[in-house]
Amino acid sequence: MSMFFAKKNEIIKMVKIMLKEHRIKRKISQEQLAKLSGVDARTIYRIEKNISMPLVDTYAKIVTSLNLTKDEIYNDIKNIAKENQVEKHD
Repeated sequence: MSMFFAKKNEIIKMVKIMLKEHRIKRKISQEQLAKLSGVDARTIYRIEKNISMPLVDTYAKIVTSLNLTKDEIYNDIKNIAKENQVEKHD
């Protein structure tokens, strides 16, 4: 099994990309995601625009509302890291 290592800010950016991609793939607006997750729409906007770093529980609410599994999250972040050439170690 491969592991990838990234700086904290790179991981946060990858998670934000992943969340936005899943929202768009599901054809859900930021406002709709806000209603589904119970997270303010402005917070969703700030997350996607990399303006703010939300708390873990905010991510959990969004991930839950998008019905993402741990495996999906891990694989998506791994793929985003590969696309962005984040250092990878075996």
